[in-house]
Amino acid sequence: MNPHEVLGVDESASEAEIRKAYKKQALKYHPDKVTDPAEKEVNETKFKEITHAYEILTGKAKGGSQYEEFDEEMGFGAEFFQQGFPGESGGMPPPPPPRQRKNEDVVVEIALTIFEMYNGKNVKFQLSKDVMCSNCEGSGWRRRKNGALYDPPLVDCHKCHGKGFTEHSMRTPFGFSTVQRRACETCHAAGKVRSRPGSEKHKCAVCKGRGLVSKQETVLVSVERGASVGDTVRMAKMADQTLDGNEPGDLVFVVKEKDPGARQLPGFERRGNDLYISVDLPLVDALSGFDDFVIAQTYDDRTLTWSMPRGKVVRPGDILKVPGEGWTYREEGGDSTCLFGDLYVTINIGFPPDYWFSERGDLTQLKNLLPTSKSHEDEDQRADPKNQERIANYEVVRELPPQPEEPQSNPYAEANARAQDVPPECATQ
Repeated sequence: MNPHEVLGVDESASEAEIRKAYKKQALKYHPDKVTDPAEKEVNETKFKEITHAYEILTGKAKGGSQYEEFDEEMGFGAEFFQQGFPGESGGMPPPPPPRQRKNEDVVVEIALTIFEMYNGKNVKFQLSKDVMCSNCEGSGWRRRKNGALYDPPLVDCHKCHGKGFTEHSMRTPFGFSTVQRRACETCHAAGKVRSRPGSEKHKCAVCKGRGLVSKQETVLVSVERGASVGDTVRMAKMADQTLDGNEPGDLVFVVKEKDPGARQLPGFERRGNDLYISVDLPLVDALSGFDDFVIAQTYDDRTLTWSMPRGKVVRPGDILKVPGEGWTYREEGGDSTCLFGDLYVTINIGFPPDYWFSERGDLTQLKNLLPTSKSHEDEDQRADPKNQERIANYEVVRELPPQPEEPQSNPYAEANARAQDVPPECATQ
């Protein structure tokens, strides 16, 4: 605060101009001119501020320091500079705290189905946030009768009690107790803050003295196609406003999956940007070819079909790679072009059930159609009927047993075993 600004005069003003400005301000804010207790208290504070500014400036005209008395009342007098700080001999005051220029962001989760993440979606979000009151411009005070804004007087900061700093006890590594001073974050080391209205009569009719009002707003959140869990949509400066002069934080929407178990497309597995699925193909189609065999429904509601020309055989374990039918994504740091991964389809051949034929002639026809094994055609490869045995005890399993771990060899045990097998007459020479 500058005493020239309090009286509304230039720094080059003469003593006569200072006295004239003081008289004008003192008459305007004299406490005896009002009867309301709350307004009287406000005028008293403002009157003291004006009087003190006049005393400082007149002290300058007499040859004294223009800020000496002012600094002492504000809490920055000589005793402030002589108290010192831990580890410093000069006793300099703490620097003003760095201003937080932006408030914290507000994070909101937005739940989407896997289909909505794949195709993208625009979501309407009902936003309720605090904004600065336009009627009082954040002061909380009622406007004057002529419609002008009321300029609240400066009062001691409630946190530092007008000193501009707070004290915190701490213990050093050597066991000593010391006091650390920190610049007050509430008043930003000034020691003074603008007063807030105490009575309903002086409060702003719109914000009721808060300086802030609640605003309802509908925002459109646009989630791009190919979103993944954890992706964010950021709206700059859309969070609550505050009265500390900081910029509002951002509104950050974080994508999460709605009902992860209800994917509605069973069998699909996502690995990175690729999709994987298995399909069962009938044996007759695998041998004879087919047209428009349905592989799957896609996440954007398309039907993928597959055809195989006559004479082309599909074998168990064959895998189809379908380029561009995987998950959609965008390259990090690139443009907004939408890219697609690949789809991998594992083919399982569906064999008929046991005893599928209706007549033995069906088997004969099948044997005549399908090529036989070379071992059945070559008589030399047939087993000797006098030296063969038909197995009767067996079962069909779907997988091989796990491979047993090989035991680690012990050279000392092997050496002892070999020594025990040595004949007695060969043990010593």
